[in-house]
Amino acid sequence: MREDAEEDWCLGLQTWKIHERRLYGHGGSFQGYQSRFGFDPERELGIVVLTNAIDALAADLANGALQTIDHVMTHFEEFARVENQVEQAERYEERHVRGEY
Repeated sequence: MREDAEEDWCLGLQTWKIHERRLYGHGGSFQGYQSRFGFDPERELGIVVLTNAIDALAADLANGALQTIDHVMTHFEEFARVENQVEQAERYEERHVRGEY
């Protein structure tokens, strides 16, 4: 793997960057399906996208999700913490058992 490359292949995995994060993964397709997985070993974070449409852009979906996650993790402290206190939260709780409603 060439560290200066934006994209490369190593040991059967593609490697690419989102922002400055080095990611690894692979994609594939078969009649009517596309898939993509990617992971960031430093953050111990990964994503898998499975689609059932040959024209679905699995790589774009995975990269978009990874960019969003990276943004949230990188700028976490900027997000306001909202303290929502729900009164009588038990009113919203239910238990569903198969066959019982």
